[in-house]
Amino acid sequence: MSTTTQSSPAPPTPPRPGVNSVRVMNAGMPGETSRDFRSASSRLLTLLRQDRIGVGTVVVLAVVGVALTVVGPKILGHATDVVIHGLTS
Repeated sequence: MSTTTQSSPAPPTPPRPGVNSVRVMNAGMPGETSRDFRSASSRLLTLLRQDRIGVGTVVVLAVVGVALTVVGPKILGHATDVVIHGLTS
């Protein structure tokens, strides 16, 4: 005679907190702000002093990227107008 034992199913695991659940928990609540922004920013700049070349490069590249994002569509629109004008004449 064979006896089969039924094992009970494993209990369901609770969902892991993800980005969406964190956003829901913080909905409507303001983020934290520094009490003294001037001293916090000067402390941050002091910590970044040895990496100033890298930080400067990142800032310059960010400004160039934003400028190209703004100017790029204007240049592309002008180039499209030139091509269409050449095709229609």
